[in-house]
Amino acid sequence: MKTAVLRCPSVVALIVAVAASSLACDGASSPGEGRDRYAARYRAGQAEWVLESSLPKAPQKKPPMVIYEVSEYPPGSWPTPPQAQAAQDLVERCFEAARRHRWFQFKNGLDQGYEKLFADKRHYVKPEYVFDDIVLDCDRPEFLMYYDTPKGKGLAGLMFYMDDPTGWGPQIGGPLTIWHYHVWAPIQCMQRKLLLVGTAGDDDRCGAGVPMHRSPEMIHVWFIDRPKGPFSSSMYLPDDELELLAQPRRAPPVKCAEALGTQAPGTLAEGADPWICTSSPQ
Repeated sequence: MKTAVLRCPSVVALIVAVAASSLACDGASSPGEGRDRYAARYRAGQAEWVLESSLPKAPQKKPPMVIYEVSEYPPGSWPTPPQAQAAQDLVERCFEAARRHRWFQFKNGLDQGYEKLFADKRHYVKPEYVFDDIVLDCDRPEFLMYYDTPKGKGLAGLMFYMDDPTGWGPQIGGPLTIWHYHVWAPIQCMQRKLLLVGTAGDDDRCGAGVPMHRSPEMIHVWFIDRPKGPFSSSMYLPDDELELLAQPRRAPPVKCAEALGTQAPGTLAEGADPWICTSSPQ
């Protein structure tokens, strides 16, 4: 198993302040003896969080795919100011990286080695980055997410991907940065247990890749203002959000109350915006 390296240069100054909340740049979280997390099956509406250890050990028979969101933070947790700032920094850093690499133009993404993922029309993957040992590097995202618009393919955001099939995604933004993974009923074929390259045949064997029912963990970073925030697990974009892909944009703000589905604990400072995460409670 490779050791993941988390590159977060703009967060280095925050490390001392957030040491107690487990923000680090030297690696990703991993399962350990006696450790557990919270998990919720992704559905529209309110999530029902349970301990991850209580989830079914065998894959479901139906539907074909289930998405589980996971977090080391209890339901209802509110980010610390440094965590909220780290989340916003990640969005802004990734947005600027997309501008710098010119990924907003679909052809540039293709020219730089991104290719359509198996049986998927929105995720474009760069295999080299899937198999490296880098996590959360905005200059090396494993996936670009392109959507069809009347003006062609529009970049909606990036997706980061763990390089360990069962590794825990690092929550540098605390409870804001929720990772998720897929559990499939039919066996999928994963190159090096990481990259989806096909579906098993009737004999449950793979012509290429390793037979698996579960994906590694992943997290989206959206470049449009979404109801559940820039780390939303939902891939569905309604028409009004698709229209944003063809408009001039800036990095969207991280709005805690929307993303977490709860109001801030305590009393906000006078004049503070209750939606913006950096408006922390006193």
